[in-house]
Amino acid sequence: LDDGTKKEATVYGEKEPAPSSATLDGNNIPLTDVVKNPDGTYDLTDDAKKNVADGAHKLVVNLDDGTKKEFTVYGAGGVEGFVARLYRVVLERQPDPAGHKAWVDALKNRVQLADGSGTANGLSTALGFFNSDEFLGKNVSDDDFIRRCYKTFFDREPDASGLKYWKDQMSAGQTKEWVIAGFINSEEWANICLSFGI
Repeated sequence: LDDGTKKEATVYGEKEPAPSSATLDGNNIPLTDVVKNPDGTYDLTDDAKKNVADGAHKLVVNLDDGTKKEFTVYGAGGVEGFVARLYRVVLERQPDPAGHKAWVDALKNRVQLADGSGTANGLSTALGFFNSDEFLGKNVSDDDFIRRCYKTFFDREPDASGLKYWKDQMSAGQTKEWVIAGFINSEEWANICLSFGI
């Protein structure tokens, strides 16, 4: 400094580029329709997806440093939207095209489950995400796990009493599988599946 004293500072790196504009299938869309996922990918907001036809769409996000990022995004409805939602809510990322296609094909073709307990359905698909190596490798906290269950099976954030109840159950030794079992037979989950045609 000018007075001869020294100050320490921590430098965290360069500012991350921000979106400056976006297109969906070549048409300009407002940036308020775009959300950045925790993994750094971009997607449409849930509200924006309601106005997009089912199936795959090309989202291009132009950044303020002159670069652009391209993503495949899915409308809010149909089997494609159901699977994309599980990627976003459970894994907190955009679907990879091959994985998305595999899950969609399994649901549409009612593929026989490996354990012989039936065919692919909404529940088996959701459980497949929660039991995946990718999800298990995240080692999420009990709080985060419960929040993802609420968002997946009830399509909402937990209320304070519900969050406390499930956290208390897990603190008392109940497993994540036991918690999921408490959500899967709900009317909310049945309605979510029906809304996607599952």
